[in-house]
Amino acid sequence: MADQNDQYSLLIGLIYLFNLLLGTGVLTMPIVFNQAGYLSGFICLTLLCLISYIQTTFLIESMANANFVRKMQRNVWDRMYSINNDYDDAHHSDFNVR
Repeated sequence: MADQNDQYSLLIGLIYLFNLLLGTGVLTMPIVFNQAGYLSGFICLTLLCLISYIQTTFLIESMANANFVRKMQRNVWDRMYSINNDYDDAHHSDFNVR
C-alpha cells in the first residue's frame, strides 16, 4: 500500500497537467524564433499549422466514413433479421391454420 508521503501535492499535479496539455513546444517557441529568425520561424509555423489542419480534416472524414459503414452494416443486418422473422412467421402460420 502507498503511504500518504508517496502522493503528489496539488501544485505538482497541476504542473504535470500543464506540461501534458501544452507540452514543451509552447515553452521553447520564443527561443526557436530567436535562433531561426522571424521570417523562417513564421514560415515553418505556418507550414506545420497547414499540415495539422490537413491531418485533422482527414481524421474527421475517416471517422464520418467509418460511421457511415457501421450504419449501413447495421441496416443490412436489421433487414436480414426482419426478412428471416417474416419468413418464420409465415412458415409457422401455415402449420397452425387448420
